[in-house]
Amino acid sequence: MTMENETVKNLQHAIRDPSTDIHELRDIWESRHLDLWQENTNLYTALTRRLKHRSQPFWVFEIASEGRVAPDCDRATFITLSQMVALSLARTGATGHAQALLEELLATDPGAAGTLCLLGRLQKDLALTAKDESGRDAHLRAALSFYARASDLTPDAHYPLINTATLTFLLGDERAAISIADKVVERGREMRQGDPDYWFHASLGEAELLRGNFDKARSHYDIAAEKIGHDYSSLQTMRRQVRQILSRKGIDTAFLNTSFPMPTVAVFSGHRIDAPGRDSPRFPEADEHAVTRAITDTLATWRPLIAYASAAPGGDLIFCEAVLAAGDELRIVLPFDKETFRKYVVKDSDESWLRRFDRVMREATSVVIASQGEHDGGIQGSEIYRFVNQIVLG
Repeated sequence: MTMENETVKNLQHAIRDPSTDIHELRDIWESRHLDLWQENTNLYTALTRRLKHRSQPFWVFEIASEGRVAPDCDRATFITLSQMVALSLARTGATGHAQALLEELLATDPGAAGTLCLLGRLQKDLALTAKDESGRDAHLRAALSFYARASDLTPDAHYPLINTATLTFLLGDERAAISIADKVVERGREMRQGDPDYWFHASLGEAELLRGNFDKARSHYDIAAEKIGHDYSSLQTMRRQVRQILSRKGIDTAFLNTSFPMPTVAVFSGHRIDAPGRDSPRFPEADEHAVTRAITDTLATWRPLIAYASAAPGGDLIFCEAVLAAGDELRIVLPFDKETFRKYVVKDSDESWLRRFDRVMREATSVVIASQGEHDGGIQGSEIYRFVNQIVLG
């Protein structure tokens, strides 16, 4: 085995190893050798699949976008990575861009069930934001068409079939929906072997919910939620489906809330610490201890927690340090790359803030860079910071 093959093998193992944490995955990505990865595009696929289940859509978008244009990217890998790009766009609200990409894929490969399912997902998202009932039903019918086509192409798959059942129910045909749900349950009995994944249990939970078997539904959802771990995007998808079904049935939507333990999400933005000699004090250094205590005490009441913030010296970094100290997830959004942020935002602070900034960058769960490229410190002005705020606020 050549040294290059050995390196690729070791990378694949590290990416797929469940014990490789988010910081190690980020180190793997940031230290990648571009030529090696572009010659072995399965590395992009492995990493995006791992991160998709850690609710990292911006990061998945970055990785999949690079991989799909690699010179040695084969057709199957191109489709997979393009679907990952589209899913990331959908999860960050860029529905139109996601739809355009998926329609382009479908035009060249009409038999791609994964692309059809993603198009169905987009139509479900659009139905939730429709202005009126007719618009909602039009999107639901479009979604049903995509999932039904995907189910015909993959008759053994439970995911497109359960979506077909739920959409049929939401469009008012409960008898047909239950008939399809019966097929999902029957198929589940045939497939139940080994250690089924969370989508298996989520699908059976949804089928039993449609059939009115609430205790069985709860049991499946509890298992699915346990298996799902930190994939909060998928957990929220399950929860949303349950809410829609229960609402249509006229049942209190709190019925299954205990099966979907969602974390608290905190967004923070604070003042920078005052520069020496500031004319009108705003956040004097003498107040740092009191601010730290107030932030720490507040965070102690919000567990578990996913926190979003930037990392300027002062309130931002104090908040970030408190989140890390509590062992919660910290997701940082910077307007530009770390070195540029150091130059324009952190450098004027004393050495201790520089060290604190570097530590927070190392230990954060993820770091999103809002804008790549040159920054001159002036032309982008407040626009880039407004864009950061849009990302932080979802």
